[in-house]
Amino acid sequence: MKRSWRLYPPKQPPKFNIGDLVMFRSKTAKVPGRWGIVKAEKGSTDNRCVVSFKDRSAEEKEVRSSRLLPVYRMKPEMMAIVTATTKDFRQACVANVAPDDLVLEIGSSYGEASVALLRHCGHLIGLDVSAEAVSSSKERCKEFVQEGKADFQVVDIFKEPDRAITIVSASCDAGGPAVICIDIGGNRDLFSVVRMVRWAEITFRPKLIIIKSEEMAWNGTGRDEFQAIRDRKMHDRGRKRKQQEPSSTGNVTSLTDGVAGEEETAVVKSSAALLNVQIRDDGIIENGDMW
Repeated sequence: MKRSWRLYPPKQPPKFNIGDLVMFRSKTAKVPGRWGIVKAEKGSTDNRCVVSFKDRSAEEKEVRSSRLLPVYRMKPEMMAIVTATTKDFRQACVANVAPDDLVLEIGSSYGEASVALLRHCGHLIGLDVSAEAVSSSKERCKEFVQEGKADFQVVDIFKEPDRAITIVSASCDAGGPAVICIDIGGNRDLFSVVRMVRWAEITFRPKLIIIKSEEMAWNGTGRDEFQAIRDRKMHDRGRKRKQQEPSSTGNVTSLTDGVAGEEETAVVKSSAALLNVQIRDDGIIENGDMW
């Protein structure tokens, strides 16, 4: 089943239509946002609209459009959201999880996004390569860990994909995570991001994948500029590889085994595919599955 892809935020400010599901952002990160449905596209001014909130209050309120976030999680199709910055990534994550969702956070880092997600989802599994970061996440989210709503583990998915699957499966009563949030470094090379996304897609088939990647979002810079960026990154990685000892050959037991000699070709192919991906001004990414 193909995914629908979106860039968040879109190049142009989102225009909300009647019936759109949205989240109204609170002014403080400690207070959860409120989900609602747009009832009128314009309020007393053009920069406001009327929202009917989906909580016990069933309140209808005129709000600033700038405080509304689009919600893709409830759409019938499988979705993928691409963001370029930490702020946009966290906003997209918080707006697109539901109270009963099991969320897998790949690259949970020090738990800043985790604690925000835990205020909106049912359960969260955070994986990171850094023991220091995982320890910090456990402390930052201590209340949720004690309640059994959160679990943080040290694992390098590129090297130990089977162990990562075991960790996630232990927390899943049935099925897998509904939402997977991937932040393995916003400036991480395209090849690594694509491999992680494909692993998550094939392994768990989640309803929604949210990705932080500058290179994916760079498609909007234009063909020539993207090629220059790709060539520069390829040159830098090639120079670093020459300084390293050659790795031994053997069975492929991780996401990184057996790819050193093929990485340049794979990156070129992935980058060439990206050049065929089109990001529209409204945020719709055409041919996103080519990644």
